Amino acid sequence: MVMSFDTRQTKEPLETRIGLSCNPVHTLISVAPDSSSGTTTLLSASQIGICEWNIGSSEERPYLIPESKNEGQVCISLAHSGGDDIVASFRPKIETSTQITVSQSPSISCGVEGCHVVYKRGGARSYQKTGSLVAEVDSIRLPKCSIINKPNHSPMFVAANEVTSDLVLHDLSKMAVVQRLKTPKNQISDVKCTQIWNSSVMGCLSGDVVQLFTSSP
Repeated sequence: MVMSFDTRQTKEPLETRIGLSCNPVHTLISVAPDSSSGTTTLLSASQIGICEWNIGSSEERPYLIPESKNEGQVCISLAHSGGDDIVASFRPKIETSTQITVSQSPSISCGVEGCHVVYKRGGARSYQKTGSLVAEVDSIRLPKCSIINKPNHSPMFVAANEVTSDLVLHDLSKMAVVQRLKTPKNQISDVKCTQIWNSSVMGCLSGDVVQLFTSSP
């Protein structure tokens, strides 16, 4: 379920939209709408994949991006560049039996083979899968991810690997790892990127430590 509010009056939501499944939404991002639509466009990510929501339109249900529905895998993160680039991360689905007790389920995270998938957004309900790469992801936690936009350079995708305490930087044009940055603790709470003048700045919060990384032109 997604609810939209007027920040001047939050007693009741302006709209309430029902999702396509009972899985909780773990990421919600606002994207640029079509200039003629007059609606607010959101992207959400949950286990079933990526959904597009058009708030303020007559559509009652979200649109599930077909390319984001990977059989045998679940979506665990979503990053958006503010432009046309979108990256979603996936890991294998854990099949459980009703006969398995809670104490038998894994309680310690470890690294498993997952993947990062890159999409190009061409407008409302228009998405194209442009590439993917295999990656180590956490078996339990949801990874923190972001996209770095650097002037005159291709976008960089950064994903936190809590198993190795690394921030892994990927060149989206080459779909390759270009750098690994160490963090002091393996529990990475957040990763954010922004532009200050002509420099790209990335902040990482791990435990009670904040790290800042900069990249000059």
